[in-house]
Amino acid sequence: MKQHVIYAFRTLLGPWLIIPALGIEVMVFLLRGMPWRGEGMWTVEWFAVSLYIIGPLAAGAAAVDAARLTRPGNIHLVTAVHGQWRPLGRAVLWNAAPLAAIHLAVTAVGLLAGQVDKPSVGWLAMAAGALVQCLVIAWYAALGSVVGRAVSPALAGLLGAGLGFILSYAIGDAATGNSFQLLALGAATVSRIGLRYDSAYLAGQAAVLTLTSMLFVLASIRLHGRWKAPSASGALALLAAAGLIIASPMVLPAKRTVPVAGVEPQTCRGNAPQVCVYYEHRRFAPILDQRVRLLSDAAQAAGYDALVPRKVVENSRSYVGAGQGIRSIWLPTELYEQNTLAVEEVAYQLIQPSQCDGLHQETPPSAAYDNRFFSVLTTWLRIAHADTSAGFPVDVQPLSPAEVMDIMADFARCDLDGTG
Repeated sequence: MKQHVIYAFRTLLGPWLIIPALGIEVMVFLLRGMPWRGEGMWTVEWFAVSLYIIGPLAAGAAAVDAARLTRPGNIHLVTAVHGQWRPLGRAVLWNAAPLAAIHLAVTAVGLLAGQVDKPSVGWLAMAAGALVQCLVIAWYAALGSVVGRAVSPALAGLLGAGLGFILSYAIGDAATGNSFQLLALGAATVSRIGLRYDSAYLAGQAAVLTLTSMLFVLASIRLHGRWKAPSASGALALLAAAGLIIASPMVLPAKRTVPVAGVEPQTCRGNAPQVCVYYEHRRFAPILDQRVRLLSDAAQAAGYDALVPRKVVENSRSYVGAGQGIRSIWLPTELYEQNTLAVEEVAYQLIQPSQCDGLHQETPPSAAYDNRFFSVLTTWLRIAHADTSAGFPVDVQPLSPAEVMDIMADFARCDLDGTG
């Protein structure tokens, strides 16, 4: 085995990609304060970000290796072999396998660093998501191999990487989310709690990636004078691969993830108010509980009991808390990235009636709502001695406990502007 490894590094460019790939993976690992920590599905999808660079690089390196193997003086060593895909396939494998191994290793370290032990989507689903990412790496390498067989080594790298980059946008996450995209990997930069993978999407994606990669590798070539061209069977293989890629959005699901309905946060602490977050976000419970308690204590001490929630629950991508005495909160970006949570942000969200459809329409709420909302907010921040120096977008005035109680009651029944 050692001799095979040494030979591969001496004769191929692909294996050397492990050096820049490791740097890219580490950079993605440390990016933005590692906000994904603790959340299983988000961890797996976060590291897919690296493949938008590694994928085209793999295509470029595979193109160079294929061009070298099929250049004049070498091509007879490929075309004369029964099953010429074998040397080309080995080159693709030496390109993709080390990259996939590094990618899986870094993802595993991320799961360990985040202390993921009970992922909401389950271990099997996360393994399926990671497997698809590895298949995408292999797909880029197989694509580059096809490009390299058609051009000289001088052009192969640029053309292979360029085509890989273009396709990462054309049939990847950057394309519209209204149809199946072969290279969509999530590349999530926000929490995935409340979502799960569509198993039919992942299975279809894995099948198309595998089949088209095999067809790319099997596409044999022939030397016609000074020019290389696909053989009849090679051209047929490439047409079949293109047909699969084009047809897949017509038959496979459009959405890679689907909502998980009705799943409420169950990791709770404290009482009156009780603060509940999702288990994978349990590291945020202490700071959120401290901020909620500070605001609640200040409101009770000043006689503003209507501001004090009975229970505070974390929202997810498919759940917004509502009910008698229940307030909901979206964990802000600063908490994920910097582990900081401003009292002002918590107060804002505890007042905002996120469960109301009127806040989620194309037309923004009325000026009356803004005036009422920000008047309650400034009242709470002042009695809690919080920062109000940033100002408000409307003229506001402190309210009495009775006025706050009326407004909060209106918000609870989604009467946003108080017209009843």
